[in-house]
Amino acid sequence: MASSRDPTLGVHLLETITKGMYSEPLHSVREYVQNAYDSIRSARRNGLLTPDAGEIRVGIDTEARTVRIRDDGTGLGPEEAAVYLLDLGKSNKAESDAGSMRNAGFRGIGRMAGITYCKSLRFETSNGNGKKCVVEFDATGINRLTRAGQKATTIVNAIRDNSMLVEEAEDHGHHYLEVVLEGINKAGESFLNEDYLERYLAQTAPVAYNPDWSFGDKIRSFAKEAESESSLDHIRVTIRDATGNRRVDVRRPFSNTFRTTNRQGAQRTVRVKDVVALPRDGNPVDGWWGWLALHERQGALANTPFAGLRMRMHNIAVGDVAVVRDLFTTPSHAMWCFGEVHVTDSTLTPNAQRDNFEDSRAWRRIKERLRNETVGIEKEIRRESAQRSASVETLRRRAEAKRKEADRAIERGFVSPDEQKALVRKIQDEVKRLAQDEGKRNRGEEEKETIRTIRRELEDVAKRVESVTTTKADVAQAHLSRETRRVLRRVREVLQSELDDETFRRITEKINVALQPGQRN
Repeated sequence: MASSRDPTLGVHLLETITKGMYSEPLHSVREYVQNAYDSIRSARRNGLLTPDAGEIRVGIDTEARTVRIRDDGTGLGPEEAAVYLLDLGKSNKAESDAGSMRNAGFRGIGRMAGITYCKSLRFETSNGNGKKCVVEFDATGINRLTRAGQKATTIVNAIRDNSMLVEEAEDHGHHYLEVVLEGINKAGESFLNEDYLERYLAQTAPVAYNPDWSFGDKIRSFAKEAESESSLDHIRVTIRDATGNRRVDVRRPFSNTFRTTNRQGAQRTVRVKDVVALPRDGNPVDGWWGWLALHERQGALANTPFAGLRMRMHNIAVGDVAVVRDLFTTPSHAMWCFGEVHVTDSTLTPNAQRDNFEDSRAWRRIKERLRNETVGIEKEIRRESAQRSASVETLRRRAEAKRKEADRAIERGFVSPDEQKALVRKIQDEVKRLAQDEGKRNRGEEEKETIRTIRRELEDVAKRVESVTTTKADVAQAHLSRETRRVLRRVREVLQSELDDETFRRITEKINVALQPGQRN
C-alpha cells in the first residue's frame, strides 16, 4: 500500500553510528585525523599550503580533561559548517572517482565519533574569509537520550535541541578546523594518555617514517615503480600539552633494530637487513603494492607494535594485523614478519568501522594475491626453522661424540699424558665453537639456551678428563730416572706429531709394555 508518510530516524540510531562504530575510543581520533588529512591535502592542491606543509596538532589538557585536534587545512565557511557539521551522513568527498582517489573519508559520520566520550563536542572553523563558525554539541544531553527509560525522539530533534551554531569575527587568511572534546569521561581515558595516543597515531595516521628507519627511500621507490607515489602522502602530526608546547612529533614506528620477547619472556634483538617489494613474484598487479622487511625470523615479534602485514589506504591504517593474519595457514606466523600493503584501487571501500574492506570482487582478487604472499612467507619460516633445528642437532651429535670418546679413554686409561692433553684440547676447541655458535645473531633464545646447555655439559667432560692423575705411561716408567722419562716424553711428542691417533696409541702401548720391569730387551 502506498503511503505519503515520511519515515523518521530514531535517536537510538545515533548510538549505533557513534559508540557502535567507534567502540575503541581512539578510533574517533583517527576519524578526526582522517578528515584533517583530507582538508590539508585539499589546501595543498588549492595552493593554500605548499606541497609539504600542513600540520595536525593534538593538544592534551589532563587537568581540564580536554583534547583539541586542530588542522591548518582549507577550513569551512559558515554555510559549509552548517551543512557538514550539523548534517549526518552527508559528504561530497566521494561524488566522483577523482574524489574517491583523493579523499580518505566519505561517509560524513566521523565528525560525531567522539560524542560518546565527552561532555561537550565543539567544532571551530574558518576558511580565511574573516568569519569563524562554532558548532557545539551537548554530548551529555544527546547521550542521555539514548538511555533506557527516556522519551522516544528522533535524531533530528536530538541534534537540534542539543546543539548551537555561532558566527564570530576572525582574522582574514586564517584557515583551520579545530575539534574540541571537553570533559573526557572514563570511557575516553586513553585520549589523555600521551604515550598510548602516540603509539596509536604512529601506527594509524598518515605520518612520515622515523628518520632512523634506513629503508624509507627504498620503500618510496617501490611506490614510484607501482605508479602510486601519492599513497605515501603524509602530514605532520604533533602532540602538544595544555599550553601548546610540542611534546612529540609522531612518526611511523619502524626501526632498524628492536627488541622482542619469546613465549618464555626472554628478550632478543631483531635486526632488519633489507626490505623487498610486494608482490615478490615480480608480476604486475592492479590496486595495491607493498613491502616486507627481511630480518631473522626466529619467532613471533611479541610486544612489537608494528608486527604483521598491515593494510593502508590513502596512507591511513585499515584495521590491524587481523586483516592479513586470516590469510595465513598458521595464523601465528603472521606475527613473525612485518610490512605494509597499500591499497590504491578507488573501487575498494573500507567498511564503516574501518577494520576491513567491504566485500567486492576487487577485494577478493587482492586477498588471493596476498594469500600467495603469505604462503611464501610460511614456507620460508618453516625452512629457516628446520635449518636452525638441524644445525643445533648437529652440534648436539658432535658434542655427544666427544663425550663418548672421553668415556672410552678414561675407561681404558690414557697411554700417556700427551694423549690426555690432546683430548682435553679437542674438547675445549669444541666448547669454543659452541660458544661462538651460541652468540650468532640468527639464533633464537630457545636455541641459544639449548646450545648453552650442550656447552656446559661438554665443559664438565673436559674437567673429568683433566682430573685423571695417572696414565699407563706413568706406571710403566715409574722405575726410570727423571732424565730417561724426559727423553721418552720427547719421543712420544715426535711420534704424536707424525702419526694418526690410533697408530700413536698402538705404538705407545707397545712401548709401555716393553718398559715394564722384568721385560726382556
